[in-house]
Amino acid sequence: MQSNKGIISVVIILGVILAAGFVALGYGFIKKSSDPDFSFFKRNAPESFRTKRNIPASKINLEFKLPPGAKVENIMTSGRQVVVHIANGDGSAGILILDSGSGEMIRRVNLTSGP
Repeated sequence: MQSNKGIISVVIILGVILAAGFVALGYGFIKKSSDPDFSFFKRNAPESFRTKRNIPASKINLEFKLPPGAKVENIMTSGRQVVVHIANGDGSAGILILDSGSGEMIRRVNLTSGP
């Protein structure tokens, strides 16, 4: 008889912990829906690594003109940079490294073949 009381108390305690977890989860969903920056645990990452919520409308749609006859072969991301591999119409190739926040070109690498 004594062992049943122990098991019952363990089940009750685990049930209370589970219920508290569901309450915390619901509270987190409600807070996150009204405040996208809400977090139970504060992050220690520097501001430059955090996502910026208020992006000016001029920076949402960026336009980058490729040289005539060029086409995009591959696009990859690396941290805050976007790496674009292009093939030019004359058979040469190049790599463009763009800043993902501003859209500005950081570097252009022309790939050529030769001896």
